[in-house]
This record gives sequence, structure tokens and C-alpha cells, in this order.
Amino acid sequence: MAKSAVSKLKVFAIVWWGYSYAFRNIPLMFRAGWPLFMVTVLFYLAGFMAAFPDGSSIFHGVAQISSWLIFPLGSHFAVAWHRSVLLGEMKPKIFRLGRPEISYFLVSLLFFVFIKSSSWIESMFQGAPFTSLASQIFLLVLVTTIILATPILPALAISDRAMTVLTIWRQLCGNWIRFIIVAILLTISASAAFWIANKVSFPSDTILWWAFHLEIGNFGQARFDVFRVALAELPRSLFLGAITIVLLSAQLGALSIVYAGIVRRTLASKANYAAVDRLADRLTV
Repeated sequence: MAKSAVSKLKVFAIVWWGYSYAFRNIPLMFRAGWPLFMVTVLFYLAGFMAAFPDGSSIFHGVAQISSWLIFPLGSHFAVAWHRSVLLGEMKPKIFRLGRPEISYFLVSLLFFVFIKSSSWIESMFQGAPFTSLASQIFLLVLVTTIILATPILPALAISDRAMTVLTIWRQLCGNWIRFIIVAILLTISASAAFWIANKVSFPSDTILWWAFHLEIGNFGQARFDVFRVALAELPRSLFLGAITIVLLSAQLGALSIVYAGIVRRTLASKANYAAVDRLADRLTV
């Protein structure tokens, strides 16, 4: 509690810390997130398999179902990751369904619905110059507002019931632009890393196709061998699933530090933030 709310975020230091914390805690990551990891791998594998006409209807359904599961399992993992950063809980329960997980899921879902609904509104006015511009401005304002409200998520993860969105906005005053830049850098770096991972995994994918005597050009043939194709695509799906968990962990870690370092430091709290306060000293100026 040594610093005031006028402390400034070290943008690049926070982004770097988010990634370094993720890579330094790989065992924790997969202990807390193995259900999410498995469903994410299934989502990628089903998506790859759906490219084949012989199995598209089945695997499109599997991909759809797994995409629905990713959201609640992602919320479950996010709560565990926030609590590891903020409260030092390094041995989370593999399955935990309490008030933090439910609240986190519902608020995250609300954010998603707001952004999705604004995209629908924008598509309705597509083609009309003035209304299209107005809808894009509205979407930008909405997304910015939601980004500035995201520190409520770590508060939900640690059951900080006194925290509100208005309090967060007040505590972030003077750091709005820096926090938005942190969010943009995390998004850009994650997108770039995933694009590179996808490109890197493709050659190995081709080698496995050759090893299993599968012909890439014959997707539509009746000789579609589900088992051999799944084996060929599984390593790529596992790799992309692992990358996804790492990138998500980096974003959650950075958000936790913003919450503890700026939003929460000047407010009374029953939680022990001593270690996080010392860390935040290096991530704020």
C-alpha cells in the first residue's frame, strides 16, 4: 500500500512479466488448465478433420460442442491463474466450482455478448456511410469501455466483493491509455505468436501425412481413413493447444498485476498482497 493510485504502469515490463510468469510456471499451468487444454486440443483436431467432406458433419458438431466448453473451462482456469498470482495459491484444485468461477464465467459471458451484439448492429448498417461510421465508433467505445472494466475479473477470482467497475475506473484514472496499450500489445503478441506457431506446425503436419501414406489432394475420396488422419493431425493440435494455454496465461498474469499494482494497492483489503506489492514496485513508476 506504499504507492498512490497515481503510479504509472510500466507497459512493456508488465507484458514481459505476464509471459515470463507463464513460462516459469508450466507445471502449474497444466495442473490448473488440463481440462481446458484437452478441450482446446479437441477443438483444433475436430476443426482440422472437418476440412474433409467425408467427415465434415460429424467433426463440425464436435468442434461446435468443444467451442461451447472452452468458455466455462477457460473461466475455471482463469480463476486459478489469478489466484496463483494474487494469493500465491500454487496448488489449485483440479475441479473447483464455487462463487468465483460462476461469477467470472457470467461476467466474461456478459462482456462477450456486449461485443457480439455490437458487431451484429454494425453488420445491420453496413453500406450506409454515416450509420456505418457511427456503428464503428460505437463499437470502438464499447470495446474500450470493456477493456477498462476487465480488472473486475481478478477481483471476482479472489472474491473481492467490495470492488466495483466504477471503483476500478476511478483507480485506473491516469493509466487508462497505458492499460489499453498493455491490452493491445498482449493481443498483437498473442496473434503473432499463434500465427507463427501455426506456420511452424504445418511442415511437421505434412511429414506425418507422408509417414501415414495419406494423400493430401484426395480429401473427397471415399477412402477417408479417420484414424490415420486423426493421428497425423494430433501432434499439431496438441502443439496449438499448448500455445493457446500459454498465451492465455500471459494475458491473465498481466491483468492480475494491473489489478494488484494500480487498482487495489490504495484500498483496504483483507488479502495479503505483500509479495504482489513488492512485485508491483518494479512494474509501476
